Amino acid sequence: MDKLILSFYRCVIELFSLSLPILSRFNSKISVWYNARKDLFPKINQWRKQDVRPTILIHCASLGEYEQGHALIKAMKQKYPRYAVVVSFFSTSGYKNIQSSLPDFITYLPLDKLKSVRKFLDLLQVKMAIIIKNEFWPNLITELDDRNIPTFYISTHLSSYSLYPGFFYNNLFKLVDHYFVQNKDSATFLEKRGVSRITISGDLRLLKSMDNVHTPFKYQKLEDAPLPIIVYGSIWKEDWNILKKFPILNSQYLHVLAPHSLDPPTIEFFRRETHDYKHIILIEKMGILKYLYRYASLAYIGGAFGDGLHNLLEPAAYNIPVIFGPRHKKFPEAQEFLDLGSAITINDYKSFQEGVTHIFRKQQEIKECLDRYFADKKPDLAIILKKIEKTLHE
Repeated sequence: MDKLILSFYRCVIELFSLSLPILSRFNSKISVWYNARKDLFPKINQWRKQDVRPTILIHCASLGEYEQGHALIKAMKQKYPRYAVVVSFFSTSGYKNIQSSLPDFITYLPLDKLKSVRKFLDLLQVKMAIIIKNEFWPNLITELDDRNIPTFYISTHLSSYSLYPGFFYNNLFKLVDHYFVQNKDSATFLEKRGVSRITISGDLRLLKSMDNVHTPFKYQKLEDAPLPIIVYGSIWKEDWNILKKFPILNSQYLHVLAPHSLDPPTIEFFRRETHDYKHIILIEKMGILKYLYRYASLAYIGGAFGDGLHNLLEPAAYNIPVIFGPRHKKFPEAQEFLDLGSAITINDYKSFQEGVTHIFRKQQEIKECLDRYFADKKPDLAIILKKIEKTLHE
């Protein structure tokens, strides 16, 4: 990265850091994010008194990236017991909702100030850094490079929709030791920016999604349900306001709603909307949606009427069709499922109503298509582990 641009970035991030105490008073999300990091370094110090092994740092933006990297984290724990596997999160939702004892330690990633990054790497004694998917923090990456700490990006997905301006990021991309990307489009994106150390290894989310199918789980309210089940996964208010007439009026189905968030305002909203209808079940527990899909004949996946579509691979792993909103261009699996005929995209209530009728007629065909999809798309974890092992032994 150009030194002048990097210096400018560092000034901006320092000014942002100084403004956080003030901003946190007026924005609840910033307040939660800021306060969560106040004891970040004391917690690391406390843990280091019990575990002094050098660290493999695996960074996940949020819970979705952790699920994506789960198979890799599990393999790293088994293969390299001489290293502590530390998972860091950027978001508070990822940190608070992780339900796993797999990592040796879980922490927040500090704000990307140079001083904080250096202290973070020093305390953890990081020997290798692995970033799941797409977060590019300039001070973190340049500091890892300056220290000659091997850095890998795993299951990276980049495309023409990715907002990484060349004047700022092109040189930064080149500091990474190796990219394991999801598809050819991602490889092409990096190649155009002068990056050559790239392997197309697929999307690790497929491994976790396939593992979910075989994980023992029961939800008593849905066992032996007398009606076909539609699961509305990670649903937002924007989704509900468009679709709500369908679950309210169609009692020939059992409608299972899993909101994208369990914060009090969101839960209260969905309670008010659904409490009069016995054929609508509201899920108020985090972490079980990925297993609830096993009961469904169809899934609607939320987010594509707003900021971003949620996980399509989790329901598809159970060989069920999916429906979602119009904003899905950044998600390659969405177009793949549309091309397969296992998905329908909608714009309004009428198209949803028609989509449900249409897609229920094709269930056996869809099951066969999705069986082939997961067999053909299974990612190559072995090639990633081989590269990691070679690097650790150099």
